[in-house]
Amino acid sequence: MGLFSGGFGSGLVEGLAEGVDQSLKNAMEKRDKELSSAKEFWMTRQAQKMDLADDHDARAEKALDQFISEFDGDVAKGLAAYKHFGTVEKAEAGLAEIEATRSALPGPYNLQDHFTFKGIDLPEISLEQARGSIGMEIKPVSVPQMEGSGLLSKIGFGKDLSGEVEAAVNARIPARTRTAIDGLAAAAYDRSGTITSITQRNAMEKDILRGEDRLFQINGIVSAGMYRGEQLDEHDELQYQKEAAGIIETMGQISEAKARGDAVDSGPTASQISSALSKELAELETELQFSKTGNVVSIMKRGEDKLITDGANEYWSQESTRMLVDFIKVNVLDEDGEFVSSGARQVTDLRMLSDEVEMAQQEIAEAKAAEEEAEGVPGEGEGSLDAATGQDGDAPAAASAAEFPPTVVGTGDFTVNSAEQLDSYIKNQPVDFIKGALQRGRPINKDTVRQKLTELGVEPERIEEALALIPTDVGNLEPAPTPRPEFEMSRSGTIINAQQTQQEMDAWDAQYGQTHNRDGSVKG
Repeated sequence: MGLFSGGFGSGLVEGLAEGVDQSLKNAMEKRDKELSSAKEFWMTRQAQKMDLADDHDARAEKALDQFISEFDGDVAKGLAAYKHFGTVEKAEAGLAEIEATRSALPGPYNLQDHFTFKGIDLPEISLEQARGSIGMEIKPVSVPQMEGSGLLSKIGFGKDLSGEVEAAVNARIPARTRTAIDGLAAAAYDRSGTITSITQRNAMEKDILRGEDRLFQINGIVSAGMYRGEQLDEHDELQYQKEAAGIIETMGQISEAKARGDAVDSGPTASQISSALSKELAELETELQFSKTGNVVSIMKRGEDKLITDGANEYWSQESTRMLVDFIKVNVLDEDGEFVSSGARQVTDLRMLSDEVEMAQQEIAEAKAAEEEAEGVPGEGEGSLDAATGQDGDAPAAASAAEFPPTVVGTGDFTVNSAEQLDSYIKNQPVDFIKGALQRGRPINKDTVRQKLTELGVEPERIEEALALIPTDVGNLEPAPTPRPEFEMSRSGTIINAQQTQQEMDAWDAQYGQTHNRDGSVKG
């Protein structure tokens, strides 16, 4: 008798069969629940996408219909106008701007005057085709791989749950596709006549005017060397230069925004050049530790490790001038000494750099001439007027530039390397040149200085300013009846009676400038 024969065996088999059947039922119920939950999740998700698409399409169709109406029922033109904006949100904003323009401005605003369709294929299309091309697409649902768990999975009946979910959801909520229309591109739209554009342009122009007004004030203050009765030093002027630089950069950006799309020269813009110049000035300020505490200006000369106060203004003037000239040669002028762009000229005009531009142009011309002809060298007393004029020197005036020894001029460490550079420095920095010569104890004759500066084309007022530095016999002079007139500033920062005050200052300088101090006392 076998092991499972008889009643015991049949009972065991029946018991096993009933157990397996129950397990299968449980597994199938679990599988059905998993499928139901998955279908419900993906169905809900796809339904949400459908709701969003329905809302999008209703808004898009409404906007499209408005554009078609603007073009007298021309569906293709209306669709090309809609496509200019790209999205339904932008199309709605564009239509709102158009309505605001019509409400704010007198006269008609016809879209047909502001859209162009050059180069666009405008086929005959139906309204349904146009709407179908701008509808929101809904892709068929794609369910990540799902595997059943438990008994069904083990016996091979729980594998393709994801496919079953996808089939059920996509059958219930079909995918949507957008119908492309070949050749129909977006139209071009000129917004310059809209109320938004006009308002922005007016605001830009007001900003430019405010910037120009402040620049005029700054230039007046710096030119006068005074603010509210206080004498400006080099550090004060640097702060005004920084403010002016910021204004110029902002004005440049505004001008570029206004002119965007217009024909402009291809060189660097005023904003770009001014920004680069401000950066180099800031780097020089940091490198030389040029600062001001109270009324005391300090600086650290190159190669030294201590701050100085005596001569700080003069040293900054010398170093910043050299930096500006070098910057202009590299960034503002081309190899022939011409401005590289209208923006380059604008920066030098607004920042009052005409002297530095002239020095840079002269150095450029000298460099070109050095390739073709010999240049002179200074005579005895290098850096003196004799050196500049070629008088009383032992070396021949026609010696080559290579024989010109590096010569320190002015009150700092500014070095020239040719007779032409020496002339350029004297012409553009006559006051600092004379101060440097006096500091070095070199005797200077007023008549010789006057003649040299006149030959170099220095302005008469600057000649007189330089001559005033040369000691004069003042033993028999009386104090001036009044101190030198000064500019008076209003609370808003503008100069009061600027023209009249300047005339009074010029008259005082002509009579007393060489022999008297600003307070009217005789120079010692």
